[in-house]
Amino acid sequence: MINCNKSPTSAPSQDYQAVLDEKQADNHLNYSIEAKLGGIESAWDALTGTIFMSSEYLIGLESAPAKGMEYRYVIVYAGVTPIAKLYFQIVHFNAAKSLGQENPPETAKCSFFSHLIQAIKLNVARNIDFHTIVCGNLLLTGENGWVFIDQLSQEKREKIIESAYALVREALKKTHKDEIAVSLLKEKYPEAKLSSEFKNTGKWHEFRIQPNMLMQVNPEWQCFEDYLAAMHSKYRIRARRAQKKLTDITVESLSEAAIKDHSNILHQLYLETIGTAGFNMVKLGMDYFYEIKKNMGDKFQVKVFKKESRIVGFFSYFLNNDSLVAHMVGFDNSLNKTYQIYLNMLYRLIGEGIKEKVDRINLGRTAMEIKSSVGAHPVDMYCYIRHRNRLYNKIAPNLIDLLSPQEEWVQRHPFKSDEIT
Repeated sequence: MINCNKSPTSAPSQDYQAVLDEKQADNHLNYSIEAKLGGIESAWDALTGTIFMSSEYLIGLESAPAKGMEYRYVIVYAGVTPIAKLYFQIVHFNAAKSLGQENPPETAKCSFFSHLIQAIKLNVARNIDFHTIVCGNLLLTGENGWVFIDQLSQEKREKIIESAYALVREALKKTHKDEIAVSLLKEKYPEAKLSSEFKNTGKWHEFRIQPNMLMQVNPEWQCFEDYLAAMHSKYRIRARRAQKKLTDITVESLSEAAIKDHSNILHQLYLETIGTAGFNMVKLGMDYFYEIKKNMGDKFQVKVFKKESRIVGFFSYFLNNDSLVAHMVGFDNSLNKTYQIYLNMLYRLIGEGIKEKVDRINLGRTAMEIKSSVGAHPVDMYCYIRHRNRLYNKIAPNLIDLLSPQEEWVQRHPFKSDEIT
């Protein structure tokens, strides 16, 4: 079984005497809200969690924000002691733009019903346009919205989440002409779902999104060949065949300076790749990869595929405690099939994870079947949403079902230890 909580979402245990006294904690909570991390890094980093909740990553994101995205940082104190921190993103959401040019089925294979469903989705999407406040990070998969000290009960954590949302929404009224219409809380693993009381009291709708594809790394694997040896023969043959297709492709790691020099082509390849996806809520800024590398150093890596000195693809990843977290990719779609670029990127990510001796590799959402074919398993992820308008909030689950990308896929079992191939 894959352990979903290898990266902590709570601060390490300390002697928080004020927090252990429930009455005192309830009566002495102070909330600090900031739009920038500059100047509050020490207070923010006093509570540790994943690297995605660290000031080094978040300041990098601030320096190259997605278009139209704003940030709010909330630190919760019991007296003078920080006991929680929460991260919010504010974005303008237009469903029609987020759906983009979703690829319809090939005309020869497309039924009238498929065309009709696509037309309905786009027509509905044109009328969904509002500001959204998100607790979490739209650019990442996983629990990256808050950190609490261990001593806080689930009930207290949920009260803090609700209070922080309310305070941020109230603060935004002073700077935003349009009131924030939608609140989104992302993402929780099954064992960390929020309580029924929290959902019912706050009128939150729980919904499941595409699963996160996680791969446990066998500690006996010392190199990529060990990984291949653990596979059924047909998957091993497939991997070797894919690698052979890279005969005239070189793979290089980019330095901070090289990422800056190649920012334009990296951005173009990224846009080309997300353009084939069915749904994109935000798009990265041009200098995102450079700013993240500048802030995070060796914790963030960008590797490129080159054909005759021309970059035709790239993949990126983070080293987060004992996990490797796959991040953004981009590639020339016209060359992907010939060189199996995307599949080879997955193999390279696995090779890097084995080399770094991580416990698991987080391959993220989308493309579930191909990720399962290299050894990843799906783990459900849950989000929570509500609309300020009662009627819209009531039909929110139906709209989510309509607009969510649908992908039929088959779970593959590539390893000899699996019962099914």
